[in-house]
Amino acid sequence: MENKNAKILIGLSRNLHALHHQTAQLLNQHHVTLSQFGVLEVLYSKGPLRIGEVQAKILSSTGTMPTILKNLERQQYIQKVPDPQDKRATKLQLLEKGKEVVEKILPENLERIEQYCSTLSENEKEELIHLLKKLGGK
Repeated sequence: MENKNAKILIGLSRNLHALHHQTAQLLNQHHVTLSQFGVLEVLYSKGPLRIGEVQAKILSSTGTMPTILKNLERQQYIQKVPDPQDKRATKLQLLEKGKEVVEKILPENLERIEQYCSTLSENEKEELIHLLKKLGGK
C-alpha cells in the first residue's frame, strides 16, 4: 500500500537537501557555513536583532548559536552591541565585512534557486506556495 503522506515528506526533504547542498557548495567557496550565512542574511535583511530573534528566524538550536556567533565575530562579520531599549539584552549587528560577504553570495544563491525551480511554471510555483502554506508553512 502506497503512503502518499510519507512520499510528500520524503519529497520535501529531498528537495530541501538538494537546495542545501547547492548552497553549501557556494558558501564553502566563501568559507561560510549554512548556519553562519543564515545569521548574516537575516541581519542583512532585518537589521540588528537580539540573539533569540536571530535563532528563531534561522531555526537554529540554542546549543549551536554560541559557536556560530563566536566564529562570525572572529571573522569580523558581526558584533554584539547592547540593546538600547534593554541594557540587559544584546543585539547582533552586521559589520561592513559581513555585508560584503552577503552581497557577494546572495545574488549567486538566488540564481541557483531560480535555476532549481525553473522546471516549474509560474502557475505551478503559485500552487506550490499555496500548498506549502496550507500544510503549515505560514
